[in-house]
Amino acid sequence: AVNMVVVSFAIPASHMSLDTIYSKLIGHIDQNVMQAVITVASDAMQIAGPIYGSAVFTSLGLNYI
Repeated sequence: AVNMVVVSFAIPASHMSLDTIYSKLIGHIDQNVMQAVITVASDAMQIAGPIYGSAVFTSLGLNYI
């Protein structure tokens, strides 16, 4: 339960700081499309990350932990 509370605050806070850094990197161009691209990439990583991690853990097991 504590983990869920921490994650519920940590993920939006990390997105906010990443969005700020990203907007500074892309400069004064139209940011709508670029923000959409980084949001889609972030969402895809949140889906693919656990799947990839599970596959690696399944293939390697506890030997390397």
